[in-house]
Amino acid sequence: MGSIKSTIALIRNRTSGGREIRTEVAHQDGAPLILRSGNIVRSVAEFEVAPDSQVWREIRIYDVIGRRRTTIPLAGNRYGSELVRWSPLDSRGAQLAKGIYFARLWNGRTESQATRLILLESGSKR
Repeated sequence: MGSIKSTIALIRNRTSGGREIRTEVAHQDGAPLILRSGNIVRSVAEFEVAPDSQVWREIRIYDVIGRRRTTIPLAGNRYGSELVRWSPLDSRGAQLAKGIYFARLWNGRTESQATRLILLESGSKR
């Protein structure tokens, strides 16, 4: 896959209902994938793809054993941030089970460092 310069850095802390939420960003050659909703996902995850010198084509979601569960297409905006909302569904439209998943940006040749998601609930409860 070539040389990938990657780090995971804490970009902000915020509190929600008395508990701290960590938001992490994964960098590959300076291109962040920001998980705006925090890495604990209940019903919807919000990703922000920041502008970069390369065009990111999609966000790929993997389970803990490395199987790609779904792909989220991106508009490929090089000059502004792109906000993407994702309900935890697999590529067939079925709810993903509770557990740990990983999100990676894909540009057609390489993937970014993974950002961890913890899915606590699958589907909405009323």
